[in-house]
Amino acid sequence: MATLWRSGGSGIRRGIRISLLEAIMGGAMYAATEIWLVPLLSQRLGASAHIFGALTIISQLGLISLGAVARQIIVWLGGYSRATIAMCWVQVLTLIALSMPLYHPQESWAIPVALTLCILHGLSGAVLAPAWMTWMAELVPRPLMGRYLAWRWRIFAPTKLVFGFFFAMAIEHWPASHGPFGYQIVLAVAAAGRIASIWLLAKQHVPKLRPALRGADSQRGPPSTVTLWSFIATMHRTDIGRWTLVWTALSFGVLIAGPFFAWYMLAPSPKGLGLDAKTYWWLANTGTVTRFALVAVMGHLVGLYGAAAVLRVAVIGITVVPGFWAATSNLHYLFVAEILSGACWCAAETSVGVLLFCCNRDPIQRVRLIGYNQAVAGVAVVLGTIIGSIALYQGPDPTAAGWLPEFEQSTFRTLCLVSMACRVPALVMAFMLLPTLRTLDARETEGLWRMIPGAGVTMTVGRGLLGVFRRPEG
Repeated sequence: MATLWRSGGSGIRRGIRISLLEAIMGGAMYAATEIWLVPLLSQRLGASAHIFGALTIISQLGLISLGAVARQIIVWLGGYSRATIAMCWVQVLTLIALSMPLYHPQESWAIPVALTLCILHGLSGAVLAPAWMTWMAELVPRPLMGRYLAWRWRIFAPTKLVFGFFFAMAIEHWPASHGPFGYQIVLAVAAAGRIASIWLLAKQHVPKLRPALRGADSQRGPPSTVTLWSFIATMHRTDIGRWTLVWTALSFGVLIAGPFFAWYMLAPSPKGLGLDAKTYWWLANTGTVTRFALVAVMGHLVGLYGAAAVLRVAVIGITVVPGFWAATSNLHYLFVAEILSGACWCAAETSVGVLLFCCNRDPIQRVRLIGYNQAVAGVAVVLGTIIGSIALYQGPDPTAAGWLPEFEQSTFRTLCLVSMACRVPALVMAFMLLPTLRTLDARETEGLWRMIPGAGVTMTVGRGLLGVFRRPEG
């Protein structure tokens, strides 16, 4: 991958190089939307927990609907490159428009308008994801795909962290109670980052689509997987269907509590953790730091063991993580839980990314299958979020009891136990449907630990210190 940074080269090399640079610009937007939209809605506009559940439910219903027709939308927009850029412009416009409710938080229309804009921002991803994935799948040679995804994440993650910390400092200096200026900086930088992404995408190489394949080699599964309903009917018999079943079951359990973690971290104690902006940023990004440290290792492990086998192991850790959040509010233990979560989600997302990119040799079928995967998993996301929202809903009286009993004076901690129990079916399916890890030779794992950033320097310094302090023998 180091040769990518040499000047010149083929259109493919230049395209990959631009894609890696675009990850830097994308980091600004995702740092804002993934970490700071919830505080904006809760602290500036006063949105309650069930509002975030409604936001997730409505967004996912839209994703389900769009996922089934994503290919037709991409064709209507003029192909995968034009569709990608068009959806990026939708994201820019929604970020800019969020300034309206930001400056009028007391108005009755503020929360509905903000939710509508957030939903539109999220729905753009239902078209953007399969369009961009098809673009990259045509651009990046298949043997390089795992390493390309690892390199992109290693560029994206630290950029996202830097922008996220900058946003935390801005909000700490201009908190929501003192006016809109802190969150206005977040929205402005995020929009500017996405505009820079569009500029880079416009310069990126657009390879010609390969001719559509026909016959037995046209897809990894029976020919009936060309419609959504036949895809569902044959899930238990196809490679993509089996791991989609596992991913769907896991998404259901995760989303029971997932949309409410940020709210719980910011809510006052004992209902929540009552974190300030800086501590919230650190805890929310611990998993991101872990992923950055391990993404190269996970990419290599996916190459050695296979994506489905690595996903099988990752589901184990993802199942137990909510138990930590239910058991304690001690920040030290929660940081440990987020390190474990980051490692497991790094393995899972790397696996799923490779599985989606390589799910079909035919680019037209690939777009369809990615859309179907999003639609099926989206149903589970909606159902899980509905259960979580109902459990946390207290009605118009914020002091009233919710549907769930409190554990350690917090309904959310009870919800974490429910979420953990609902992840167990995914764990069972993973062991039944996905392949086991094969036995590796010592040569295959040699130097694996050196892929962790800083590991080589740490070991060198450690050996030097041992040499200094080792007692002389004799």
